[in-house]
Amino acid sequence: MNALIVVANGSEEMEIVIAADMLVRADIQVTIASVEDKTIAASRGVRIETDALIADVVNEEFDVVICPGGLAGAKTLQQSELLKSLLIQQDQQNKWVAAICAAPAYVLAHHQLLNDREATCYPTSKINYQFLRIELWW
Repeated sequence: MNALIVVANGSEEMEIVIAADMLVRADIQVTIASVEDKTIAASRGVRIETDALIADVVNEEFDVVICPGGLAGAKTLQQSELLKSLLIQQDQQNKWVAAICAAPAYVLAHHQLLNDREATCYPTSKINYQFLRIELWW
């Protein structure tokens, strides 16, 4: 199996590194790709060197595509047309898509990828909940 973790400046460090670590421990090949620069500054300023840019891997096949949270990072992921097309392709092929924290709302719901699916995300007053059907945990 292989996984793609898509990141941006402002993505949450722990959500990138822990997801990658757990997948590698399960013998899943992990690629971390950025929608911006090959080196990103994560949400707390930790610099992360990615394996590739999204443009370099958008035509590859992945068993799962993962979008970590971090509000600034999720907002940037939302704006990536390459990521949007990759996520739509994953969905159409019934492949796994995962999103953490703010990413279910800012990325998946924004691109109508949740449809009638339930999701849990980090709540914030800046999300337009009218277009979401999500389960919120306080």
